[in-house]
Amino acid sequence: MEDVYNISSVEAYQRLKDQADSALIDVRTVEEFSSVGVPDLSDASAELLLIPIYEAPHMELNPHFENKVDEFIKNYEVNNLYFICRSGARSQTAAELFKAKGYITFNVIDGFEGKMNDDGQRGLIDGWKAAELPWRYSNVFKVI
Repeated sequence: MEDVYNISSVEAYQRLKDQADSALIDVRTVEEFSSVGVPDLSDASAELLLIPIYEAPHMELNPHFENKVDEFIKNYEVNNLYFICRSGARSQTAAELFKAKGYITFNVIDGFEGKMNDDGQRGLIDGWKAAELPWRYSNVFKVI
């Protein structure tokens, strides 16, 4: 079995714009969605799913994660799964989980906010935000 494909946020966004049978699955916490922002795929062909793989505050595995993603895949008929988190670690776990189930999976290796700079700030060196890809602040989104 091949490994999960690691892909940059820029390359992922380009593919998501063109692949209607794809989904970007953001696995960060609900708190991160509302305080940091979420990717905006309004000009892309792909679907966006916001579902935490771990739940704050103790970062325990979300017991509904796998079933909700499976249901989403079935309902939207997606074949290519792009997973994103803050910096590429949680999304790697999620991508490996669904790769083992036979899906084509990609880990957005630089994440939504990327690495920390010397001042401990994210979103400035690499990642979705630093690449100036579309994103938005909003408390009007559906987390399943």
